[in-house]
Amino acid sequence: MARRTGFLLSVMALALSPLGFASDKADHPMIQPYPKAELSATLRRAYEPFDLPASILDIKNKPFVYKRIETKGDLWQNYYQIKDVSSLKVYENYLEAAKKLGFNIIFSCQLESCGTTQQAIELGELISARGSVYNFYRNPYYFLGEKQTPKGKTYAAWFIGAYESDVAVQQIISDAVTPDNNLIKVDAAALAKGATAAPVEKASAEELARDHKL
Repeated sequence: MARRTGFLLSVMALALSPLGFASDKADHPMIQPYPKAELSATLRRAYEPFDLPASILDIKNKPFVYKRIETKGDLWQNYYQIKDVSSLKVYENYLEAAKKLGFNIIFSCQLESCGTTQQAIELGELISARGSVYNFYRNPYYFLGEKQTPKGKTYAAWFIGAYESDVAVQQIISDAVTPDNNLIKVDAAALAKGATAAPVEKASAEELARDHKL
């Protein structure tokens, strides 16, 4: 499922366990946040599968129906809040940045084309580091891009919504990586060595007398 409830346990995890990235860098090195943006939450996972929405959502029934792009890579999720700006200005800046990075936009929607208010909310929550956009769903913009790299395809998506004079940005990036499945050390020869029997302490006559005759 695209929304991963386990992620919520790691909100604001800037220094993660060995299962994540051993780094205090919260922002993806490829792209800097919008000027004066405040980081509300960040989640990072090494080699994580994630389904990115590539269409508006049909929310008549659950699970929701929508076109998905299946990704698997190093996952970065960031939730930013920005004061005194419009969602349109933030959207246009992120879109321009994505194009400069060489991303091909494979799906986007703006305002009413993102569907009803509830459809827009659910779309944003699918990629949110907090699993929610809270009040930041007004005047919504969303786009999803892909970029070919030597390791494979990197995907990135942004949901941008407004509340009063402020804006929130939901950003998710799935970096293509080469799988590393040799991290656990093994000793196959140990199977041939057999187990060493532990020494058994002989019971006393008094202790043996307390046992049942059988």
